[in-house]
Amino acid sequence: MLEIITSLCLGLGIAAACGLRVFLPLFILCLGARYQIFTPSDSFAWIGSWQTLTVVGAACVFEVFGYYIPLVDNALDTLKVPASFVAAAGAMAAQMGDVHPVVTWSAALIAGGVASGVTAGTATMRATSTAATGGMANPILATVENILAAITGFLAIVLPIIIGLVILLMAVGIYLLIRRRRARLNRESAMHVAPVTG
Repeated sequence: MLEIITSLCLGLGIAAACGLRVFLPLFILCLGARYQIFTPSDSFAWIGSWQTLTVVGAACVFEVFGYYIPLVDNALDTLKVPASFVAAAGAMAAQMGDVHPVVTWSAALIAGGVASGVTAGTATMRATSTAATGGMANPILATVENILAAITGFLAIVLPIIIGLVILLMAVGIYLLIRRRRARLNRESAMHVAPVTG
């Protein structure tokens, strides 16, 4: 049971990182498999091969530096929406081990949803940054995202339980903030409704 929980936490950590960068967390995952920090499931044993490391590493370099090029960064954000879902789902499935396929792919879909949520948030921030600063602040945003993706991906591999708990707490916090904001907006709109007189 602990092994499944650890795998779920690892997958969620990589999923959150995939929402920031698609290939950087995957590269870290491949390194983890290569150096046997975790053992991928049999059908995903290839992720630890040198060939996979080379291809994913090259894509990682292109992606990381692409975010420092105006217009390319926004194009990458558009491509990242479906790519992050697929990458996160695949990453989760790769290290779930020999559990029932229903559990594996249910977890994979949840991981894809986590990545998509993070991706939507970062894409919104980049669009806002582009509109407000003409893209001048985008390299700073790209640097922060690169660092966060690397740290989150690394921690997901070496401290999966901790990163899983952090992501869970963040999700709960975001949910409570959204719920509080909606409640406040509902109260404000109710206060502005004029009473109906007969």
